[in-house]
Amino acid sequence: MESEQKHAESELESLEIERDGPMEAFFEHDLPLPPYREAAMLLRDFMLETNLWIARFGGDRLMAWEITLLATGQGEVIDCESAAELGKRWELSKQAITKQVEDYQAKVHIPPMIGQRDEEARDAMRKKRKVQLK
Repeated sequence: MESEQKHAESELESLEIERDGPMEAFFEHDLPLPPYREAAMLLRDFMLETNLWIARFGGDRLMAWEITLLATGQGEVIDCESAAELGKRWELSKQAITKQVEDYQAKVHIPPMIGQRDEEARDAMRKKRKVQLK
């Protein structure tokens, strides 16, 4: 029984992903991480960036959380599938919500979702609009 507990504790220690823990050897020698550990570290970093973005959001943090869900394609969680719908809920324009969605996506380094234009298309539209306004 005692040996099983020690073995279990040993296994838990080997799962540590801190740079000063058992994974230190990987970082010191630039050894490739096993795929699941690399994925766990990427998820941890993604969640950290998401939580920091929400914590630093200048407005209502519930709205920030809803923006992150919309930006990651999980709008069904809040029964909201578009920036226009979320804007109506918070009495803001679609453009204001879209700006925050794009800011969040840039912060956590995720590509635009289906239905959103990529950065090149956005730049092209801005340039054409400036020409129209002249």
